[in-house]
Amino acid sequence: MLRTSCSFALLLIIAVPSIVLCPSRVEAQDRMVLVTGVSLDGEIKSASRGEVSFDNEELDVVGVDVGDIMTLVSPRFFEVHDAFGGIYRGSLQPADSGQVRVAGPNASSTIRIGDVVEILAFDDGFWGRTNGYLDVGANIARANFLRSLTVGTRFAYRGPMWGFSGTWDAYWQTQTTSAPDGAEFLDEARRLTLRTSGSRYLGPWTLQGTATAEKNDELDLESRLQLGLLGLYTFVENSAVEVLAGGGLVSNTETFFGAETQNSAEMVVGAGLDIFDIGAVDIYTRVQTFTNLNQNRYRLNFDGRVSWEIIDDFYLNFSVNENLDSSPPAETAQKRDYRYGFSIGWSWS
Repeated sequence: MLRTSCSFALLLIIAVPSIVLCPSRVEAQDRMVLVTGVSLDGEIKSASRGEVSFDNEELDVVGVDVGDIMTLVSPRFFEVHDAFGGIYRGSLQPADSGQVRVAGPNASSTIRIGDVVEILAFDDGFWGRTNGYLDVGANIARANFLRSLTVGTRFAYRGPMWGFSGTWDAYWQTQTTSAPDGAEFLDEARRLTLRTSGSRYLGPWTLQGTATAEKNDELDLESRLQLGLLGLYTFVENSAVEVLAGGGLVSNTETFFGAETQNSAEMVVGAGLDIFDIGAVDIYTRVQTFTNLNQNRYRLNFDGRVSWEIIDDFYLNFSVNENLDSSPPAETAQKRDYRYGFSIGWSWS
């Protein structure tokens, strides 16, 4: 009897603290209700570019267009951006059909789900706030043994107030060329561009510091380093399109083959257009002009990219790159360089 009582007492000593200190944990699930009436339980991962990423046990992670969502509910805290530049922080509470109420510690706001352009979870780690892509393209021609390789990659982080990104584009080309005397030699050309930026978000305004390094054999550009400070304003940002423009100043240190290194200041003005609601096709364009403040010279850069999603997260891309220099320092340098090409890419968000 004594042994039984001691055993029971020992069991209580072990079990009671476990019950008090480690109660059974019930997973709080997020809920998404579609306009078709289908209800999904799981976890809201994020939202961007007109699509909500939702993790459901049966379907895994799926992307749902904001126009197909009737209700979003979650007890977790999020940062929600709308199409009018508004930023709201709090949990997602039930609201009228087609709306979501963001309830913070001190205030709550109700916005239309169709106006949501971005949702960031406060409990997301670093990797949960990143996005990027990797593109690879190649070409081989038998006639002159032309071989080319294109590689492009981007990595970006977006926090509530700060963000940074890095982009690297590289192009290598080799081909067999005949000299006037009939001798054959291997002709090589390289284009390399590395861009990095750090951003401070101020509503529709973004203050951005940039650094760009370039090399382009086609333009006889041995090296170019640009450091700049820009102000960008987002005119339109919704579930289908983003339009921004801005400008600033950059310092430019460049060396052309056969010419001395030059240092100058440039005024930069640019604009960007991103369309991502044409079925499985995304269109991105960016144009920038650089006006030299020390001499009568300007440069124009245009980048375009059309991506078609062939399977989940894999894309077929068509890219356009145009570079124009009105007065390059080297006399033999070309004023214009362009490249059109196809590539296969993978992206994540």
